[in-house]
Amino acid sequence: DGKLGKGLYMVRTDYQLEDGSKCYDQHRLAIADFLHNKFRLRKIFAKQYGGEAAYPDLMKKLERYRKVGFGAETHVIGKAAKQAYRSYGIEPVDTQIIHTLYKNGRTKDGFGIVKNYKPKTYTQSNAKENIAIRDYKLDADGKLTPEYLKRFKDEVKKYASRHANEKIWGMRHEFFAGFPVEWWSETNDPVEAAEKFALYLQAFVAGIKEVIPDAKVYQDAPCNMNPNSCIPETDRLLTACDKLGVKFDIIGFHPYRYSPENPDLDADAQTVFKMLKKHGYPDKTLIYWDEMMHWGPYNVPQWGLESSSWTSTPKTWPGQCTLSYDMGWTEKLSAAWRARAWLVALKYSDRIITAQSGNMNNFALDYDLTPRASQMVSSTLGNLLGDSHFIKDIRFAPYIRAYVFEDHLQRPVVAVWCHKTDVDNGFADAPVAEAD
Repeated sequence: DGKLGKGLYMVRTDYQLEDGSKCYDQHRLAIADFLHNKFRLRKIFAKQYGGEAAYPDLMKKLERYRKVGFGAETHVIGKAAKQAYRSYGIEPVDTQIIHTLYKNGRTKDGFGIVKNYKPKTYTQSNAKENIAIRDYKLDADGKLTPEYLKRFKDEVKKYASRHANEKIWGMRHEFFAGFPVEWWSETNDPVEAAEKFALYLQAFVAGIKEVIPDAKVYQDAPCNMNPNSCIPETDRLLTACDKLGVKFDIIGFHPYRYSPENPDLDADAQTVFKMLKKHGYPDKTLIYWDEMMHWGPYNVPQWGLESSSWTSTPKTWPGQCTLSYDMGWTEKLSAAWRARAWLVALKYSDRIITAQSGNMNNFALDYDLTPRASQMVSSTLGNLLGDSHFIKDIRFAPYIRAYVFEDHLQRPVVAVWCHKTDVDNGFADAPVAEAD
């Protein structure tokens, strides 16, 4: 009847039965302005890994994604699936062609280009007829020769020609980091490892560009985007690529972290920008965050459930099982964390292609897509800041962030939040500030 404003509402219904006994039930409803994936920054908002294409309610989900402002998706496999996403204004961002081969689904036994890749359908034992080329340790007597690299490049060209309309390419996310240094170097030398992988990347970039000259290629998307691990690892890799004259159009990372400020996503992004500048990359070089934000709706220590966990996905309660239609603190916090991470992406929207929310168990409660709190985040930010430009970062007190944007009507919009751990954990009230 129009009495409720925009927002996500919890509805408690109390019942008294004929025998006098009482009970209650919980429901939810959300009121929001629908988006139509026409706003400028829609590709910042990606939901997860394209896995919905395997489920019968795909079109229902895509319609909801469009309404709440998801304008991109990562790791979508198959032309039919990509066409379905695009019909709702959701862009499948990347195309990856190298896939790890597994022996009995467990032991890493090399990698290669798969002719007709179908997710989760092959292992080392059943895919020989499907492998175009395996890595040099399996197909070239362990020698990374010019002849082998030419074969590799030729297979890349064949694969690219079958997907010539795709414009963003990578060998495979978390690829180089997924193999230990000793895989690449018998002396366990990280520099030698980077130099060998750089030779692969040189052939890969050349193969893609010869078929699709306007394609944008990224180097990998290592996990995590951290100054103590994958930022220096990428630094070494780019040093090796510089020696070969190889430059990338995009630089990929998976910035998984406990929370948006732990470690600090904004500070780590700036560290990446400085590292790229050292290698002669332009200030506006594009950055791709195609995996991040594994923040689930539950923390239940007795069951081993952790909201913030990317190393072991089952800890975050997979399968979208719903414990209650009520809303707990962790679900609210997981939505706040997504908002804070996407605000960093919006701050650097001139550089960030996509920031994926790892939302696989934190989007909806049921088949009707009754929303969890996280479903409202892209909707809110898309409506407020979908056509905005970042103006200024103001740090006026400890543990406080304030990002100033200008919206499409040239009005200032300020996002303010506290990121003190005790406040996040519900152990302390948020601080209070007054401003003129």
